[in-house]
Amino acid sequence: MCQFKSALCLKDRVFVPDYDSHDQMLAELGIPDDFQHAGSVFVRVELTPPDGDKTSDPMDWELRVDQDILPDWFVPEVDGRRIKETVKAWCSKHVFKEGRHLVREGVWYAYDSATVTAYGSATVTAYGSATVTARDSATVTAY
Repeated sequence: MCQFKSALCLKDRVFVPDYDSHDQMLAELGIPDDFQHAGSVFVRVELTPPDGDKTSDPMDWELRVDQDILPDWFVPEVDGRRIKETVKAWCSKHVFKEGRHLVREGVWYAYDSATVTAYGSATVTAYGSATVTARDSATVTAY
């Protein structure tokens, strides 16, 4: 279903790009989206924060596998931890709660006292009292 935060779990790594489309991830990695590869190469996963709070610890988020067939190498307890750790690392770079930040491309989330200046193709979603200034073709959505 491609919810925040979507990823692909591969045997040797977890792929967590700025976007949440599993189809786009498979295309970018050059992996065919078919029964054979779903059963041996990748696992579509989604990690969702409780109450949508992206500032909470991803280690506490709900992990959902988004496919029926799983590769033999996939162990939910082990790979679930790998997935959560990788998403946690992504969030530490893309979710701001405080401080001043300059972003030029990619997807970013600003909360609380964070101040973000966005340039280029950056997309920032701001919540609460976060402040965002957009320049060039950067986009901002504020809540």
